[in-house]
Amino acid sequence: PMPLAIQLDRRPDALVFTPRDDAHDWAYAKAVFVSATIQHHEIGLHYTQTHAVMEVFAVAARRCLSTIHPVTHLLRPATMYTIGVNTQARSALINPNGFLHNTMNIGPRLLEYAQANYGHWSFDDLAQPEQVRGLAGIDSPYAEDSALLWQAITNYTERAVNNIYESDAAVVADWELRSWWLTSCRGHACAGWKLDGANGLPFPDGIPTRRDLSAVLSKLLWTGSARHAGINFGQYQWFGFIPRSPPSTFRATPDSKGSLGEKGFIQALPNLRLSGYWMTAVKQLASFDNGEVFLGEAGVPPGVLEGPHLLFKQELRVVQQQIASRNSSRLHPYFRQLPSMVPGSVST
Repeated sequence: PMPLAIQLDRRPDALVFTPRDDAHDWAYAKAVFVSATIQHHEIGLHYTQTHAVMEVFAVAARRCLSTIHPVTHLLRPATMYTIGVNTQARSALINPNGFLHNTMNIGPRLLEYAQANYGHWSFDDLAQPEQVRGLAGIDSPYAEDSALLWQAITNYTERAVNNIYESDAAVVADWELRSWWLTSCRGHACAGWKLDGANGLPFPDGIPTRRDLSAVLSKLLWTGSARHAGINFGQYQWFGFIPRSPPSTFRATPDSKGSLGEKGFIQALPNLRLSGYWMTAVKQLASFDNGEVFLGEAGVPPGVLEGPHLLFKQELRVVQQQIASRNSSRLHPYFRQLPSMVPGSVST
């Protein structure tokens, strides 16, 4: 949808730009707005709500769960590459003087923004229904298709948890599971989440029931796979054309309308060198890695998880057919939630 007006400053008397203004003024206002959106997308959504949130659970799992614990096998596909790719990101992308530090206006305060972002959402917000709540009433292929994957994932975790634990008491008695959850809670508390459920993480004393454990695991498997795929793999399509989607802008908002002109608009955009770096990086981020392991293809877990996993793969094949059928009648086919194109883990 076309915006009706854009105000780039919170001051009551700040300029309000509209499509009726000079073409360069309106293009500049849109560029600044989209640039801010991109920076929030990369730091507030992509990094914080997929990469960072999953790493805490992945590290805690390696510290607290034995390699033969069934929950280890449930989590492994969703955390397979998370620690490694995040380590690379901290050394080259989000570190001081790293790529994003030097290409985004928010760069010098990037980590500060990421931590502050934790105060605006909670663990329960990771569920797919919460993620698409704002899309109600909108024709959104992402919302429609991701609901199918969410249902398949929740069915999988419910079957798996019920096979692992005979009762709620067995969940409470599993000291490895409790240690994993409380270690994850402490890790996220350091990042800014509260341990009260409403504004952060639920179950500060441990996960109490099989249903609650299934809900926790569903959110993690969803976030590491379909949620990340929806956020990440369309980035080059969305952000690859610099005049429309600049990662940063380099000119202050003009004091009056009509004073910017073509030269001023071009000066506001990243230069050729920075644009080339950005396009290359976004193209790489939005591409599958060699040897990518897609959802449900990480191998059949042993023991009590074998049956639920085989049923999960069957459901994913049905979802694949349903989305393919939808795409055949869509004006613009949407592929980001096809199980065959959703990596099982945060990998880029």
